[in-house]
Amino acid sequence: GDMTVAIGLALEAAVILGIPLFASESPSLSQSIQTASDKLTLMPKRIRTKTKKVKDDF
Repeated sequence: GDMTVAIGLALEAAVILGIPLFASESPSLSQSIQTASDKLTLMPKRIRTKTKKVKDDF
């Protein structure tokens, strides 16, 4: 097989990012979006992804 990311590394990244993997309660979507937004504000601007306007006029 091909070399891939180990499951332990993926689990560790989830813990660092605060993503609950084995929680019985799942947070609401708006709460998750707010938490992610709060974490993104702590990152330097060059790391943040820029939102692109979607051109959906056909």
